[in-house]
Amino acid sequence: KQVQVVSGRTFKNVIRNPATSVGQVMVSVVVAVITGVIFYRVDLQTEVNRTVRDRQGLLFFVAINLMFSNLSAVELILKERVIFAHEKVSGYYKVSAYFTAKILCDMIPVRLLPTAILSVIVYFMTGLQRTPEKFFWFLLAAELQSIVSASTCLLFGSIFKVFAIANTAVGAWYVVMMVFSGLLVSINDWSPGAMWLGYFSFTKYAYEIFVENEFEGLKFDCFDNSEPCSGAEVLSDEYLNIETGRMGPRLHRPLPHEAPLVGSPCQSMQSAIKAHIVYIIGILFLAFTPS
Repeated sequence: KQVQVVSGRTFKNVIRNPATSVGQVMVSVVVAVITGVIFYRVDLQTEVNRTVRDRQGLLFFVAINLMFSNLSAVELILKERVIFAHEKVSGYYKVSAYFTAKILCDMIPVRLLPTAILSVIVYFMTGLQRTPEKFFWFLLAAELQSIVSASTCLLFGSIFKVFAIANTAVGAWYVVMMVFSGLLVSINDWSPGAMWLGYFSFTKYAYEIFVENEFEGLKFDCFDNSEPCSGAEVLSDEYLNIETGRMGPRLHRPLPHEAPLVGSPCQSMQSAIKAHIVYIIGILFLAFTPS
């Protein structure tokens, strides 16, 4: 009953202020079209280094855009902080009821729908692998990235009472997540004391899912006078797993002193999905834990 009542009020607030949800959708469409134009049909590129670089740049940009586009979620809990504290102390409803209502009536329509629209436009304009399975994993990773980004905003909004401080703090944390995503800085340059930050970078997990999902099953003319190499071989020396200590795809045959190609990209992608889900649950739990 509590969930029903609070959900009804939350849904009415969303209906009364359609500018937020409509604006989010319009921005997603514009950004998706611009992204599609910039990275139009990357599958038509035949030069291996360029097509690998373009695909990685596209997928990294999608992950970063999904992260920063959810900064508006900081206002969600700050606007209702005083009301929520008063009603909770008065015993009107439990924290779990408020939490569930926010997920059902705010997080899903305002965050997931624009993400789905952006994913559809970008995926098919840029020429990524057009199979139902590949698109499903891409959409799942995009939705997870959107949810964890919005959840992080809720967490910082519950910690700081001033909007400017909360917005600055979450923006700074986003930058840290972006730096340790695995693309901007070589893992070889990470100091031992900062290595642990890679495990906390949810953008790393989203980028890992995007890249492994796209590259698995592709063929590249990586080697001279030899058979093409697979996307799995390209990923075998990628900078996706921070334990590897390597940077960038190896577009040549392994030398005698180099490690052989090992591991399954699919296994790593499944691990990244699980890590993303655990990350979301942990952040939401901290954000809505009564003080």
